[in-house]
Amino acid sequence: FVALILLFVVVATRARNPDLSYLHASVLSGSEEGNYYATVAKVATEASHQKGLIDNVPSAGSVENIARLAAARASCDVQFALVQDGIPWPQSHPFQLIGRLPLPEAFLVLGRDGDAIRTVADLRDKRVGIGPAGSGSEHFARRLILQIAELDIRVSTHSLPEQLALVEP
Repeated sequence: FVALILLFVVVATRARNPDLSYLHASVLSGSEEGNYYATVAKVATEASHQKGLIDNVPSAGSVENIARLAAARASCDVQFALVQDGIPWPQSHPFQLIGRLPLPEAFLVLGRDGDAIRTVADLRDKRVGIGPAGSGSEHFARRLILQIAELDIRVSTHSLPEQLALVEP
């Protein structure tokens, strides 16, 4: 009986500091220059302070993230992905939404002589970089451009640094 009481006292007084030492997950983010990558990097840093490990896996973006997450179902080498709202995913993979970023995303149009573009019609016969292939930006830009096909907008896909270099004078 005394041994049982001593065991109870030891267990009850033992320091129980919860931490994330059990956590080892990989998260598909986005380009290393982008917001999704920075977001996962920040979460990974916070997890490491509590002994957890989050691998920040760079990618082209949301469309690629869905494809890679679906492919990783058998291997479990990637467990999570950041994906823009509205990106379609395969019905055969029952993904679950587990959180949303607190701020909506912006859609920016940058370019040489960008001030001259006042309406959508001003894009007629222009070349527009729509983000890296496999990104959510590319996906949504292609959907948008299909609706204004009569403007004959030419599109190109490049990484973020390449796109910025292309618009420099």
